[in-house]
Amino acid sequence: MWIKIGTALLLATMVILLLPQAKNMVKHSPKAESGDWSSFVFPMTLVAVLVVILMWIV
Repeated sequence: MWIKIGTALLLATMVILLLPQAKNMVKHSPKAESGDWSSFVFPMTLVAVLVVILMWIV
């Protein structure tokens, strides 16, 4: 039981310490451009097709 409480406290501390840096990264990240979505959708479609093929084989 104490291990679960300790793990939860460490996890909460990690989230609290990482949150300011995550906000800073989002604030200073480059803005999306017109071609960004297609460069994201194409690999995700390939991954989805691969998963479907693997499921079909099994």
